[in-house]
Amino acid sequence: MIEKTDLEKIGVKTIRPFKKNNRWVFDYGGQIYDMAPAEFTSMVLSPIVVGVDRIMSIGCKLKDIKTPENGFNLLFSESYFPNADVRFDFVEQKFDGLIYSVEALNIPGIPQDQSVWVCSYINLYFSSFPRTLYLKMEP
Repeated sequence: MIEKTDLEKIGVKTIRPFKKNNRWVFDYGGQIYDMAPAEFTSMVLSPIVVGVDRIMSIGCKLKDIKTPENGFNLLFSESYFPNADVRFDFVEQKFDGLIYSVEALNIPGIPQDQSVWVCSYINLYFSSFPRTLYLKMEP
């Protein structure tokens, strides 16, 4: 039996995003999924709403994660966990995804009044969409 980490015991989930064909993707059950199609968010959402892929790029740079394109750990939970980097608060459903406002918790440099669009793949990890999400990026 595999032992759960302390964070897993409190409901923190982990994925390992990486870049493929210059797009952030992740593996779920052997299938590759886009994190958030940047072209889609650029075409249909306002400039203050970006895809979660862009927030990851900003966060990795601010946290000095040297080669995030090769993969890094993205921890997330609907409940607060120690040292979370950002908090997303639900604003509205839009374009088969969710708009969240973004608040920097432990990484300065996220623009104020930033919002993010999270694609519907969040449903792979939650039975209903979370009202709040906490995220942390690690090498």
